[in-house]
Amino acid sequence: MDHHFPNPADQRYYNYPTTPSPEPLMDVNTIVDLLNSFGVPVCLSVVLLWFCKYQFDWARKEREAYAIREEEKDAKIISMVEKSSDALLSIKIAVEQLKQSVDQNSQVIRELIMRKGQ
Repeated sequence: MDHHFPNPADQRYYNYPTTPSPEPLMDVNTIVDLLNSFGVPVCLSVVLLWFCKYQFDWARKEREAYAIREEEKDAKIISMVEKSSDALLSIKIAVEQLKQSVDQNSQVIRELIMRKGQ
């Protein structure tokens, strides 16, 4: 081929994109040398300590996110409680005014009955 591609899809087909391969953490020879020089128990202890630290860090991040979410929910609940207590207070005031009105009406009716009875 003369590397002339009239169709862009042909260029992708014939010239595969190259992506760099990820570098391995350690090659096998390095791991074997570490095991021979420090021993299996020490190497496993280091790996397990790293894993424990990884888990604790992950759990801490999860707890922080949970705490933020809970604070938002608590703020909403407090707002709802304040609104409902304001509503209950206004209902209490309205009921007291209604009670006073009923008491006044009862007093007026008693006075009217007294006058009619005379």
